[in-house]
Amino acid sequence: MTNSDKKTVNLINVDFQGLHVNTIGDGEAIVFLHGGPGSEQRFFLPHVLPLSRKFKLVFYDQRGCGKSEPSIDNQYSMKDEVNALELLRKELRLEKINLFGESWGSMLALLYATTYPEKVNKIFLTAAIGVTAEGFKIFGEELEKRLSKKDKVNLSNLEVRLKRGDSTIEDILLVWINIMFIQRDH
Repeated sequence: MTNSDKKTVNLINVDFQGLHVNTIGDGEAIVFLHGGPGSEQRFFLPHVLPLSRKFKLVFYDQRGCGKSEPSIDNQYSMKDEVNALELLRKELRLEKINLFGESWGSMLALLYATTYPEKVNKIFLTAAIGVTAEGFKIFGEELEKRLSKKDKVNLSNLEVRLKRGDSTIEDILLVWINIMFIQRDH
């Protein structure tokens, strides 16, 4: 994190319903759903911190993960995780949420979105679970249709720079998030 990043970051750490929650930055919220089960919110850091200049980043450890409390009866379900995410949305007073799901978190994001479709603005999935080879091919074709020529050129240039060592995977991630969360609003 650079000195300029430190000046713009506003970190709030709360324990809500036994869930360890951190928020960084201001603006439209993006809720990050970590993989696992068993991972934790630190997986995303420091890679996504530059987004805190434009967005409120919401990280939480799912029940029994990281610094969050375990289930009282040591029983876990996706329904409980969806309910916890809905309580978190309400606690943060968010009308709609943007979800960023990684691996297991991608399943949680999709399940939340099918349970509360009216509460979801956008979803960004990485290492999505449940994708078949055919589904992945179709996804790629559909994604390609949605990208502008400028997006394609920008991503291609970043890929070349990455292979040369002149760019990072974080640069590519920031471009994707810009395409998915920012440009689509215009």
